[in-house]
Amino acid sequence: MSLDVVGLDLSLNHTGIAYPGGSTEVLEPTKLRGTARHAAVRSAVLERVRGADVIVLEAPFVARMDQVTQDILMLHGVVAVTLWANRIPVARLAPSTLKLYATGHGHASKIGMRDALHERTLLRITDDNEVDAWWLRAAGRARYGTPVVSLPDEQTAALDAGVWPSIDTIAATVL
Repeated sequence: MSLDVVGLDLSLNHTGIAYPGGSTEVLEPTKLRGTARHAAVRSAVLERVRGADVIVLEAPFVARMDQVTQDILMLHGVVAVTLWANRIPVARLAPSTLKLYATGHGHASKIGMRDALHERTLLRITDDNEVDAWWLRAAGRARYGTPVVSLPDEQTAALDAGVWPSIDTIAATVL
């Protein structure tokens, strides 16, 4: 079964989205703040991902608990609950897992992620949020049996560390 997989790199300012066909987009930043910003991003994301079979979401990285971190965690929660309420399954990958999958190095730089994308596909996507979203979609496609790039087994094995909805769960939401 070929699934419509969407990669989603949530951000308070520049959310990256990779669509089932492979195109990417960055949401325009909003001048709103607080819960109004969360609501605006949530609505824009939902509008763009309706009909997807599964969303692959980069889990937030928490280095310290400041206001920005709290805001991004709240955004992730708001979007995850909205997707759940709309029966869209969500897979989650830690940033280090995504980097390991894409580059073979769990601490790869943003430039390293872009370079790996170009080396594997010849695509030149310059926005880091779109690059991450593209790799998230690729990870989902690989996990569910329809890879879009060929990667070494050790890189593909990194996907085992993700949180993936079962095919049965996805099928139940598609029907």
